[in-house]
Amino acid sequence: MPELFSKARAFTIRKPIRASQLLRALLLCLVTFITACAEVQHQTHLVVESQLRADKPEAALQTLEKQSLPAKTTALYFLNKAMVLRHMGEYEQSTTAFEKAKAEIGRLSATSITESLAAYTVTEQFNSYQAPTYERLFVHIYQIMNYLALGNLEAARVEALQIDVALNRLTEVNLYQEAACARYITGLVFEANQEPDEAFIAYQQAFANYERGKVSVPRDLQLRLASLAKRLGVDLGQTLTIDIADTQPPQQAQGQIVILADIDFAPRKIMSDTSVMDPQSGNIVRVSLPHYQPRLLDGVTVTATLNQQSFNAEDFANIEAIAIDELHRRMPSIVSKTISRNISKNSLANQVKEENQILGQIVSIVGAALEQADTRHWLTLPNKIEIASQTLPPGNYSLAIDILDRRQQTLKHKSIENIEIKPNQLTFINVSWQHANTYPIH
Repeated sequence: MPELFSKARAFTIRKPIRASQLLRALLLCLVTFITACAEVQHQTHLVVESQLRADKPEAALQTLEKQSLPAKTTALYFLNKAMVLRHMGEYEQSTTAFEKAKAEIGRLSATSITESLAAYTVTEQFNSYQAPTYERLFVHIYQIMNYLALGNLEAARVEALQIDVALNRLTEVNLYQEAACARYITGLVFEANQEPDEAFIAYQQAFANYERGKVSVPRDLQLRLASLAKRLGVDLGQTLTIDIADTQPPQQAQGQIVILADIDFAPRKIMSDTSVMDPQSGNIVRVSLPHYQPRLLDGVTVTATLNQQSFNAEDFANIEAIAIDELHRRMPSIVSKTISRNISKNSLANQVKEENQILGQIVSIVGAALEQADTRHWLTLPNKIEIASQTLPPGNYSLAIDILDRRQQTLKHKSIENIEIKPNQLTFINVSWQHANTYPIH
């Protein structure tokens, strides 16, 4: 027994590891891990976007499936998966993915104290992804589109009611553009469900939000308001901006076709380093902040042709403008948190330098390397959604949809045969277009 004990002692005696060496190793691992995660996610986004542009949604789905699923990115995973499945026409599976995204977003709404502390002192990447309000609303909007594509008006109505509850609970201000399109689509759902009173209220709310957001009110929306006002005996006065003198409610025997077109992809969110002044100390602090790169899609339009009659689509939702506006509203808070985080890291580095100059420099370098803006976002959202509609007698129709550039050159042509228009019903058509190559950004 004494011999065994002495052997054990001899075995456990080693040269002690210095605390500074251990700290260096831990800091190096931390930097490597966070940087690698961010780079992997960025590269995945680029691959998925490229595959969708090449009209290979199945390959894009495989790329998403190959990702590891750390808890911090599952909400984005399900959001992107749902949109890729929509590209494949798999609306049932897309609704399932959206429901999982909803559950994940709801679960993450209460951020843990540990995450908040890590984000405050180290990097925003430690926080679970918190979808901004406009992305949460578009989850419901696209879930409605899925149900409309499946002909499930009852499920679409339930989703419309969820939008109403969500908007009524919002405490944020200046959400006019996202609220406008959300109210617009709920009006379409109520109209499709033969609920003219509810549809009229939703359209009024959409109209008011478009105006408050200082964006053009779609003519289609105004025509629907005018038509329902006459049907319900409501005087709109001088509310509308179009001539409605000859506007009549659709005849009982007529139906409608409603086209919703997704155009390209939302702007990319990237980070850039800049210098800002700490308002308390007056010191200049170098920080990393997120910003969007707008895509050059001005002049891209959608034209539909039905019975040799052409009609143009108009903006239903400018998601690029909504995203940029949302980030602009949050920027003061982001800058404040970033400055505080940098001051905390600099303070820690200075304290360590007092004990060990070299180790203090390492902490300072690591702190700088960890300073990365949070550029996570729902990458597969479109840049904008266009809407076009037409009232038609019942029957079967052939529809041609052309995506045109600013020179009126055709970017994409799509023909859909045997579209059945039923009396007193809305028939919804979903189309999407992405530029074959990465569309210019600036």
